[in-house]
Amino acid sequence: SLKGSRSTKCINREAFLDKSALQRALVSQTVFIAGSAITARHESLLAIGGYDSDITRMQDLDLLLRFARRGGAQLSEDIDWKKYNSENSISRRRDGYVAAYANLIDKHPYIADRYPDVPPFMIARQIIADTLKGRLQQAFSGYLANRSSNALGYSLPQLLRGYVIGRRWRRDCYDEFRAKYGPRAV
Repeated sequence: SLKGSRSTKCINREAFLDKSALQRALVSQTVFIAGSAITARHESLLAIGGYDSDITRMQDLDLLLRFARRGGAQLSEDIDWKKYNSENSISRRRDGYVAAYANLIDKHPYIADRYPDVPPFMIARQIIADTLKGRLQQAFSGYLANRSSNALGYSLPQLLRGYVIGRRWRRDCYDEFRAKYGPRAV
């Protein structure tokens, strides 16, 4: 992944993830995904309702979460795409992340039920990153988007608790994944 002058090797481990492991890996964001690298059988894509054009951001994550409800997935170590963040990239924009995440949780409410500390962690880490980088307007906007969302609506204490516990849970998922499938190829 190339972001400005920073380059990061983003290679998944070769592994088959059953539907439970795939869902955990997606929710914890411990696997690398790109919409252009998702390969699926036509009938499987139709069975989950196809691509949802109503979602304006996180479309690949939504698609894979819907696949994870039906079955597992094969991850490949083969590099079949390279990501270059362009100036007009949806993922590059800081503003709108929390609103998009709220939309995702609204479409997948079981995430907040099964992993109650993950949504506040994902929101808090975004707000903290914006604050530390001096993007106070985006941080405040993210907090307001969270508070006004029916799917989220976390208070500041809930965000802080979720950040601590969710961060630990995500690290444990990553460590478990690494122990089971080995280190990433470099």
